[in-house]
Amino acid sequence: MLEYSNPHTGGPLMPTISCRISRLRPGFDGAAHRHTAGTIYHVVSGEGRTEVNGTVLEWGEKDVFAVPGWAAHRHRNVSKSADAILMSYANEPVHQALGVYREEPVE
Repeated sequence: MLEYSNPHTGGPLMPTISCRISRLRPGFDGAAHRHTAGTIYHVVSGEGRTEVNGTVLEWGEKDVFAVPGWAAHRHRNVSKSADAILMSYANEPVHQALGVYREEPVE
């Protein structure tokens, strides 16, 4: 995962929004977790599925989907040969600034 930062401050891209890009290797099966920040994902390339509170979202290139704050979620790359690239935007900086950001694994 790579986080984009403001070149002038070294902080988040915007005061209220963070921006990250993630490379999910072929067969990637991430651990379920949840956090207080809501996140919007844009699929740059690849295909996979994301489970959000028990609902499976199937996605492919150019799809956009959202994960609400505190929703348990996990990502999977269903390809055995190609990477999946996800760009994400979250309101995490606001939660951090207010001192209310939390994150935890989900079983």
